[in-house]
Amino acid sequence: MNRERALNYERYYRRWKPETPEAERSAKKHVMEGLSGLLPPDKSLPLLDMGCGSGLILEALVQEGYRGAEGVDRCEALVREAQAKGLKVTGQEVLPFLLSHEGEFGAVLAFDLLEHLPREEQIPVVEAVKEALRPGGV
Repeated sequence: MNRERALNYERYYRRWKPETPEAERSAKKHVMEGLSGLLPPDKSLPLLDMGCGSGLILEALVQEGYRGAEGVDRCEALVREAQAKGLKVTGQEVLPFLLSHEGEFGAVLAFDLLEHLPREEQIPVVEAVKEALRPGGV
């Protein structure tokens, strides 16, 4: 990703990131309530949060006991921030990451991601998600 696009992405992300511990707790609670009944009951399965940013959703998943939760994001600054929290996050574009993890994940999450991808990458990413899922994955 070119530097200007990366900075714009980081600025956009930070605009929506909770700024206080209370707002962060509330956001995590809201996300987990929204995911209730959608995540695999087996909390040992590998889960992927695509476009995870600084790891808000990953933290919520880990706090709920999902030991195999990991993320991928293309923004180096946000990846470093997530890694500093002890989260497993890879700094890479999502499409090549997905293509290198065929049949690996029990669930793949993509909050606020697809609309930030170039149009020509959107369908290939969705197709790659299908390939990255284990049989029965969501």
